[in-house]
Amino acid sequence: MLGYTEAQHRTVVIVDVAGFTAANRRGVHQVEIHKRLVELLTTAFDDAGIPWQDCDVEDRGDGKLILAPRDVFNIRLVDQLWSRLVAELRRYNALHSAAAVMQLRVAVHAGEVWRGPAGEVSPAINLAARIIEAAAAKDVLKATGAALAMIASDAFYRDVIEPDPAAAPDLFRRIPVDVKQTQTHAWLRVAESPQPEAVQPQLELEQLAPLLDGVFVPHLPVLVGRASGPGVPPAPLVRTPGPPCATWPNSTRERTESRRHWSSSASWPASWTGTAGSSWPAGPRTRPAGSGCRPGRATGRSSRSWTRNPGCTC
Repeated sequence: MLGYTEAQHRTVVIVDVAGFTAANRRGVHQVEIHKRLVELLTTAFDDAGIPWQDCDVEDRGDGKLILAPRDVFNIRLVDQLWSRLVAELRRYNALHSAAAVMQLRVAVHAGEVWRGPAGEVSPAINLAARIIEAAAAKDVLKATGAALAMIASDAFYRDVIEPDPAAAPDLFRRIPVDVKQTQTHAWLRVAESPQPEAVQPQLELEQLAPLLDGVFVPHLPVLVGRASGPGVPPAPLVRTPGPPCATWPNSTRERTESRRHWSSSASWPASWTGTAGSSWPAGPRTRPAGSGCRPGRATGRSSRSWTRNPGCTC
């Protein structure tokens, strides 16, 4: 092709400043970010063993298109460049106001690239430009305030990241990509958020809410108190009234349910001492009105029988 080189296999890195045109940024903030971005990338690439002067760089206003040198191992873009970018971003953000804070999205991919008088032509560059615009990556940065998000193409993840433990493949998660005519998936890693109080993305919370709606947890105050430890006293128990004293249960099932009720309410009929056992008192199970028999606390729970209190007519 006239004026164009033969296709060469190159590693493509696209860097984009998140929220470059945000409403709180004025012209002076954008100028500062644009100027400092070059300094930040130069330092990070050099420290990672990827000479910045040997990279082919194209300015894109709020970011850069970078073709790494052909003699640089791709793994350096992950295990070395990641940590250096995070370090430089933290230094920069610590010295600048909120309007000039930098958050970066970095896409990595590799493929054939043709170079000509007007620039580079490559499906690999096109794919990198699509995955960096993935909504999942933008949402995470916005929700967490993290300084850096790296998005790797599926091929780059499989060939470079996954086989090498130094690249921390377990810290990447698969995300969908649906940008323009591209529907695929990529792999996302996000730097530790500087905001401990940051919440999960709103979309995930909205999806979780219907699952929790209507959930009932018995004895929740007691469970919370136990989980919190002795420093947080549990809420006081509310004593529930016992079963109607006018009629005692007749069937075995009714007796069992009655014992469970008294156990959960921490109250026992004052007319019977001991604990719920295998036997119940003989005799009439109906007390006359006004006899004064009322529920009271259990006097013991080791007995297997019941004893009638003197004078009770229940």
